[in-house]
Amino acid sequence: KEADKLKSPWKEFTPYFNQPLLTTCLVFCGEKLPLKSNHLSAFKKNGVLVRFYHPYDREMPGWIRNIAHSCGKKVSGSAVALLSTELENDLQTMFQEVEKIAAYVGSREVIEADDVKEVVTVNRGASVFTLTDRIADKDREGALFTLKQLLAAGEPPLKILTMITRQVRLLAQANEMLEQGLSQAEVGKDLGIRDFYLKDFIRRARVFSRLQGERSIHSLFHTDWKIKSSRVDKRIVLENLISGLCVQ
Repeated sequence: KEADKLKSPWKEFTPYFNQPLLTTCLVFCGEKLPLKSNHLSAFKKNGVLVRFYHPYDREMPGWIRNIAHSCGKKVSGSAVALLSTELENDLQTMFQEVEKIAAYVGSREVIEADDVKEVVTVNRGASVFTLTDRIADKDREGALFTLKQLLAAGEPPLKILTMITRQVRLLAQANEMLEQGLSQAEVGKDLGIRDFYLKDFIRRARVFSRLQGERSIHSLFHTDWKIKSSRVDKRIVLENLISGLCVQ
């Protein structure tokens, strides 16, 4: 473990790398290994190098289908899109949730979006995406309730603020693009909005004015400063932000 902290000792392994013991499985684990080091040439010649990383967003649909296949299920396109949005690229959580959904659907062969909503929402309680949707819909009571759930579940306040900021910027960009005459499909493609979510997103963007966007960005900037620098309870800071965004 922590092989990335080895520096000069790598050359001391060279004789073993050249003639490894066939009855031994020697594994080096590290966050960043010196892959270009001359001392690792023998290792790369006689061993196997495996890199583990979080999949990119574009790779997640394939992962979801593979996980579902391992559970003996297929997944509809809308269910894949919803899972990708709700769980992002966290494979461990994705595997656990797909297993739960597979058990929930029972003998049915295909997992649908409604199954995802039932199981994932119940297990997670709420998501940051639910929060941003309720803010966009001016649902102050629902947004504050979702915030309470997220904080109780251990979501970091700065992560919540980051996601709210991202959603505000996307809505402002989409509103401007629509005013310029771009189609819904063009807006979705340029901003990376999934088809499953596009219709509701466009509906919210159409009523998101330029003035509202400017006021929202101003509020977000000051909230970021308060969370990082003020002694005020972060929950109260976020509640004040959400209350303000829901009336702008």
